Amino acid sequence: MKTITLMIPCYNEEKTISKVIKKVPIKGLKKIGLNTDILVMDNNSNDNTAQIAKKAGARVVFEKKSGKGNNLKKGFKSLLPSTEIVVMIDGDDTYNSSELIKLIKPILNKKADIVMGSRLKGKIQKNAMPKINYIGNYLFTSIAKLLYDKNVTDLETGFVAWNRKAADNISKYIEQEKFGIEPELLAKAKHLKYKIYSVPISYKKDERKSNLHPLKDGSRILTTLIQYYFWKPYANSEAK
Repeated sequence: MKTITLMIPCYNEEKTISKVIKKVPIKGLKKIGLNTDILVMDNNSNDNTAQIAKKAGARVVFEKKSGKGNNLKKGFKSLLPSTEIVVMIDGDDTYNSSELIKLIKPILNKKADIVMGSRLKGKIQKNAMPKINYIGNYLFTSIAKLLYDKNVTDLETGFVAWNRKAADNISKYIEQEKFGIEPELLAKAKHLKYKIYSVPISYKKDERKSNLHPLKDGSRILTTLIQYYFWKPYANSEAK
């Protein structure tokens, strides 16, 4: 049976990680021929994230280099040989992991290589996304659509699926170590000629204080989008 690996990058998510894991539709995935591998990448948490994740049934790996980019590299390197679909979801329970099957359907139906969960086209809980963040995401998503792909409707989503070939190929080229990984993944997917699709998803409020700095982080997103517009894959790429 084929396997789907759900990668969950985590830093101090002891209050939410078990909720994310428990919502994964394991039985539903099995009905459509997929075993579920839940992979938690712990990025120097100083709480009980790893222990709680293991108790909830996840496989846990550790990445010492801080930053979501570094943590995702660890996840991609830790995929099982049987994994055919890879999904990333944040560990803060703002995204609904029960929507996993809906997210991967375009990949299963061969309509897409990559599927991005879209909060902007889905259902956002009241006050879940501050107005300045919403406007910024809408603006940068519009730029990404012009530069890369008209199907992109939420550039900064933390809920994304790849088929295995796309995941393996794109992960070889990851350079961003911290913030800016999402626009890099999009840019390189398009340069590698993978087909992208968007699916509406739900999004709820993160009860913790946000570390997002609209101006500082917004400038990084814009810089990353422009920087990788001129990027080209290595000559030995196995692009589709």
